[in-house]
Amino acid sequence: MAGERSSSLMADAPTGLLAQPILGVLGGILVVALSFASAALLPPPVVNGWVGLGLTAAVPTLIVQTTVWRGHPRTIVGQPLRGLTGVMVMTASGAGVSVAALLGFGGGDLRPTPFVIMPLVCAVPIILWQVFLFECWPFRRLSESPITIGLLTLVTSYVAVAVGVHLFFNDAFLRGAAFYDARLDPGGLFDARDIVAIAVASAGGVLGLAALDFWPVAALARLLPILNDQPGRGIAGLAFSLGAAIALWAACCLWSGADVATFQARVCVSFIFGMFVLLVMLQGSAFSGQRQPLRGLFVIGSAAMIAVVAYPLYRQVAAWRGGLASATELDTWISTVMLAITFPGMGVLADLFDFWPLRRSQ
Repeated sequence: MAGERSSSLMADAPTGLLAQPILGVLGGILVVALSFASAALLPPPVVNGWVGLGLTAAVPTLIVQTTVWRGHPRTIVGQPLRGLTGVMVMTASGAGVSVAALLGFGGGDLRPTPFVIMPLVCAVPIILWQVFLFECWPFRRLSESPITIGLLTLVTSYVAVAVGVHLFFNDAFLRGAAFYDARLDPGGLFDARDIVAIAVASAGGVLGLAALDFWPVAALARLLPILNDQPGRGIAGLAFSLGAAIALWAACCLWSGADVATFQARVCVSFIFGMFVLLVMLQGSAFSGQRQPLRGLFVIGSAAMIAVVAYPLYRQVAAWRGGLASATELDTWISTVMLAITFPGMGVLADLFDFWPLRRSQ
C-alpha cells in the first residue's frame, strides 16, 4: 500500500544514543562534509567522469537494498557488519553495471563519456518509478522472495534504460568533442540532455509523492477505482511525476531560457537533496504531527528552501576547488557530487548502517 511504499523513507527512529531530528542533522552534516572532502581532493574530470560513472551505477542497487531488500539477509544482524555487507553488494553491482555500460553504451571505449554516464543517471529515476510507484509490479505477484523481486526489478529497469536510450536519446550536441563517435549516437527523438533533466526532475516528483503518502493518487482513486490496484496506481503516480517534471522543465528551459545543466543542478538535484535530508536523514520525523496533505506540503516546501541553500553551498566548494572551465562543467560537477556522492552517502549511513556509529546497533 502507499503507506508501506514510503515506510523506508519516513520511518520513525528507534531509541538509541541519539534521536531524531538531531540524529539526522548530525548524520547529514557528516555525509555532506565527507562528500565535500572527497570531491575536493579529486580532480574535477575524475569526479565528472569515473566517480560519476561508478557511483551512479551503484545507486539503483542501493535503492533496492534499502527498500525491497530491507532487512535481508537476516543472518547478518549487527553493525557495522550489516552495513559493510551492504556496501560490498552495492560496490560489486556498481562495478558490474559500469563495465556493462562501457561495453554497451560506450561501444567498448573504456572512458567515462556522456554516452555512458547519461543513461546510468536515467536508471536512478526509473528504479524509483519501479519501486515506489509500481511497487515492483508485476514481480511481487510472481515471487515472494525479496531477493528475486529486487533482482527482476533491477534487470527490468536497465532494460527500460536501454530501450529509452535507443528511442529518445539524441547525442548530436556532443559533436566536436574528442570522444564523439557517430556510431554511439542513438539519433533518437530528443536532445539527451533534456531527457536526463526531465527524468531527474521526475525523481523529485516521486519523492514528493512519498512525502504526501501518495495522497494525490489515493484521492484520484476514489473517483477511478482502477487506480486502487497495480499497474493503474503506478501509471497515475508516473503521470503526476512526469507531468510535473515536464512542466517544470518547460517553464525553466523553454520559457525562461535557463541552461539545461543549470536547471538540473540548481532546481532538480538541489530539490532532491532537500528531500533526502528530510525523508532519509530525518526519517520523515519533520512535521510528523501534521495530517496529509498538509504534512507533505510542508516537507516539499522545506525541501525547496533547503535547495536554495544547498546549491550555492556546493557552488562555493566547486569555486574553491577550481579546475572547472565552464558553467556547464560547474553544474555537472555539482549534480555529480550531489547525485553520485552525497545521496548514496545518505542512504548508506541512514539505511545500510542504521546511523552507526552515531547510535547503537539495534
